[in-house]
Amino acid sequence: KLRTRVFPVGRLDFTSEGLILLTNDGDFAEKLQKRDDIPRVYQAKLRGHLNEEMVTRIQRGARVDFKMVKPHSVRVSRELESKSQLELVMMGSGAVDVRAMIEMKGFLVERITRSAIGHITLRGLNPGSYKLLKPTQVMSLLDRPELGLKQLARDIENAKPWGQRNIHTKKVVEGEVEAGKEGAETAAPVPRKPA
Repeated sequence: KLRTRVFPVGRLDFTSEGLILLTNDGDFAEKLQKRDDIPRVYQAKLRGHLNEEMVTRIQRGARVDFKMVKPHSVRVSRELESKSQLELVMMGSGAVDVRAMIEMKGFLVERITRSAIGHITLRGLNPGSYKLLKPTQVMSLLDRPELGLKQLARDIENAKPWGQRNIHTKKVVEGEVEAGKEGAETAAPVPRKPA
């Protein structure tokens, strides 16, 4: 039990789960919510397997509640027997309905989990549990937002390639986002079920 009153920084919609930051510092919460350079990473489990054209459709985004929702990057992070798991990175401030954006593109979403906010991830946490962050971890969310992008680059690099498949993501180099020629996407290995 915490000995102080805390409140959530941002929110998750009713049908989503995952990482949410709790704080008793209103100034920090306001600053974090207004930042548009901190990646928020979501894992979405969809029915069926996705081909390159389908992933491109999701990458283009959709208008949800009069607001354009467009992922910073999308990649197939895992293929299951009859499902696909996507990793979507959203940049920008404000609430984003990732489920609605994907469903507007014609896909059936089974589950959405926010797995990271910047460099803070769910790794090592069970559902319903929490961990206290060190002051340096908290401040680096605001002072060093590039750490989240570096973490994403490491995750992509360390993915166990079971095969080659195009993914749609922007190249991450030393904490800065770098688009390919005329916004072209880069290709990288993605986990895939062995043949």
